[in-house]
Amino acid sequence: MNIRKTFVAVVAMAAVFLASGCKSGREYAGGETAGITGVSDTMTVDRVLVSADSLSGHEVVFEGVCTHICAHGGRKIFVMGSDDSKVLRVEADGFIGSFPEETVNSIVVVKGILAEDRIDEAYLDAWEQKIKETEAVNTASESSHCDAEQKAQGQADIKNAFDRIGDFRSKIASRTEKEGKPYLSFYHVDASQYEIK
Repeated sequence: MNIRKTFVAVVAMAAVFLASGCKSGREYAGGETAGITGVSDTMTVDRVLVSADSLSGHEVVFEGVCTHICAHGGRKIFVMGSDDSKVLRVEADGFIGSFPEETVNSIVVVKGILAEDRIDEAYLDAWEQKIKETEAVNTASESSHCDAEQKAQGQADIKNAFDRIGDFRSKIASRTEKEGKPYLSFYHVDASQYEIK
């Protein structure tokens, strides 16, 4: 009878061990990465960007290399795909708080809602007006956006805010002519969970 109890106890412990699973990497978002670890349909950044129109507003799980964390609070990271022209901005929700420094140069898996950010003529007019209003205090030669965001928007080499606005207007005109859409679409993910691999 004693051997039987020991056998049952060993089997029960083995079952608990197997059920808890083995997870690689460090877990964040309150340790709630069960929805991330082991997901069979984790996408690449490239795949998310290619399918962004149809995925916008939906939950995505993807992985890539974190190339930058914003210094102002650490609530934004930039995750790169196959090259530095394929980048997604990731914003931490209230549950995550902020991303730790160790996120940079690490492979991260992110789960969240893909959101579209549109830049249209009204947005550019408002931006231009804001620059003119603050021109006495600041110069228009410096942009208020971080370099990583500018790079993600295809404007890494443009440092003057008015030149950035002009570049966006040119791209909007081109897209309107080709696709009939008078705006530019950029995407970010409102992250609910992430994991550093």
